[in-house]
Amino acid sequence: MSRELKADNASLHSTPKLMTPWAMEKQYSVIYTHEVFSKFQEQLIVARDHCIIQGFFECEDTKIVTISSQSGKERVVEMNKSNMFGRCSCKFYESYGIPCRHIIQVLRSEKQNEIPLVYIMKRWDKRCKRCVLYSFFMSILLQYSSICYACFVTGKYYLMTKVTC
Repeated sequence: MSRELKADNASLHSTPKLMTPWAMEKQYSVIYTHEVFSKFQEQLIVARDHCIIQGFFECEDTKIVTISSQSGKERVVEMNKSNMFGRCSCKFYESYGIPCRHIIQVLRSEKQNEIPLVYIMKRWDKRCKRCVLYSFFMSILLQYSSICYACFVTGKYYLMTKVTC
């Protein structure tokens, strides 16, 4: 069995260890593969331990927040208050598809217990590599892993759709 298949199986059938009582960490542990979750968890821990909000400015539907760290670097997060989607000057989300420590800190300061769905990229979802098989004779919807490239057609199962992310 390949390393990728083993990692996919582990992500589907186990839950990673949580480091905080925060709902957003639990949320990501359920949705994302272990590999992506560990990268998110790293950002979460650094947000908790090292990010300090220095100031903010509000203008209509936008909140601009300046965040500093122990290293002395400052980052600016521009947050849309209506959908809680933010862009950070570090460009971590644009590069990796995972909210950065600065965005996480701003969301926490806005009392957002969970990460807004707008941040959740389908390509990191642990169920992304699943396809759906439909039994025409029993009218039952079944899910099989995407490893079923050669579906059992003679057994009256026909590939209807394959979800790709």
